Amino acid sequence: MNQKNALEIFRQRVKKNPKLQAAYNEEKEKYQIACKIRECRNRKKLTQKALAELIGTTQSVISRLENAEYTGHSLGVLKKIADVTNEPLSTFIKEEEPRAKDPKILKLHIRISKEYKSFYGWTPDQIIEKRLHA
Repeated sequence: MNQKNALEIFRQRVKKNPKLQAAYNEEKEKYQIACKIRECRNRKKLTQKALAELIGTTQSVISRLENAEYTGHSLGVLKKIADVTNEPLSTFIKEEEPRAKDPKILKLHIRISKEYKSFYGWTPDQIIEKRLHA
């Protein structure tokens, strides 16, 4: 018997539903930008406050930028971060496939599934339960 976990089923479902795919891609993009900002900052051994001072903003702005649910990323701020961390701007824009074992990815899938209220008829709690036993 071929058993699939909830994330595999979700990904198949996303491919078949353009509306769900658009929402997933938007969430994935925000998640990737937030992760890249945090990774670049950590590679330079900078605190959020130190990075904020270097680009002329506040620590709370950096915190928001590193939040996967934040939607206000501007090209100007990303360019400043890229300059300070000596990373190409494309670092923040390049698409990558998220790490499947990352618990934040599961959270992203659950948030989208709540929005669409359907995941092969499963509730978000059932998705979590299925993932835990996969």
